[in-house]
Amino acid sequence: MASDLFQQGVEAFQAGDKARAKELLLQVVNAAPDNENAWYYLAAAETDNGLRRQYLERVLQINPNHERARQVMAKFDAQTGAVSSDPVSPPPAPAAPAEPAFVPRTAQPATPIRPLDPSVSGTPGAAASGFMLPVSIPGAPAQVTLGSLFSGGWLLFQRGLDVLQRKAGVYEAEVAHATWWHFWLLVGFGYALNTVLSTISALLVQMTLSSMGFRFNFLAVLLALLLTIPIGMITLYAGVYTSHWWAKRQGGQLPLYQHAYAVALPYIPAYVIGTAIGVVFALIGFGGGWISLIVSLYALYVMALGFENLYRFNDPNQKYFTVAMMFVGFVVAGFLISLVTATVFGVSTFVLG
Repeated sequence: MASDLFQQGVEAFQAGDKARAKELLLQVVNAAPDNENAWYYLAAAETDNGLRRQYLERVLQINPNHERARQVMAKFDAQTGAVSSDPVSPPPAPAAPAEPAFVPRTAQPATPIRPLDPSVSGTPGAAASGFMLPVSIPGAPAQVTLGSLFSGGWLLFQRGLDVLQRKAGVYEAEVAHATWWHFWLLVGFGYALNTVLSTISALLVQMTLSSMGFRFNFLAVLLALLLTIPIGMITLYAGVYTSHWWAKRQGGQLPLYQHAYAVALPYIPAYVIGTAIGVVFALIGFGGGWISLIVSLYALYVMALGFENLYRFNDPNQKYFTVAMMFVGFVVAGFLISLVTATVFGVSTFVLG
């Protein structure tokens, strides 16, 4: 029982839900006061420096040779100039529930303990100083800047390119450490790039139509600029949710946020690459839609291989059905949004999804 609670607490912490992690880990240390790893993770999840120190001291009291706890305590002392004190029993901490995270089935190792660092974490997009996000996203850094968001998004985009290249171990490792922040940062970055490309593409299309005697439709260009990001996010999430629903019905245990990131990793880079190819071919006066289609189909194939390793379905064909359900949800949502925009604005936006 305590080992299950510990695993759930670790997974909640790695998913970015520190409140839930503290709730579970406090239950572990109450049942097993000598569980050094539970105390260590409790220190990692704690935001109060005084309690954090007490939990680290408890780790070292149980195991004076706990290397990571000693390193963190040394760094903590260097930053605070504080002197260690005797540990005390921590008070209980209420929390909201969270989904259990996923440990890849390739080797099924015990969840690795990540080093606790009192300084700014390595979370993509994090900044030592800047501004707070207007919305709360699990796993998001405390502060960001426009520059850190760009660099963090670019980092995740590059990892997506690595996934498309099928570099060994990248896909599973990325999904195992995913949070909702990883998903939304990658998706936001990808669709921001695509907004620029879609606007250029819309301008080129309207210029071509204008040269053929048709009226230049400025509204189509404006919609490409304004609606690419929200429409793209809505349609992608619809595909994510639909495919996750299907995977769970087949016995899959991957939580939604990790499933979402598993979809986004190959899809976002492929989507941007496909749009960029379309723009290039539009500039030279040839249709490049078939190349974009090939890139998209390849991304779906890589996604299916990822689902095979992540889910281990009893029926190997379920990985393809899961990808197919993602595509169905995506297309249906895009079609419905297109109907709405066509009715309201007189312009179809289905291609923006």
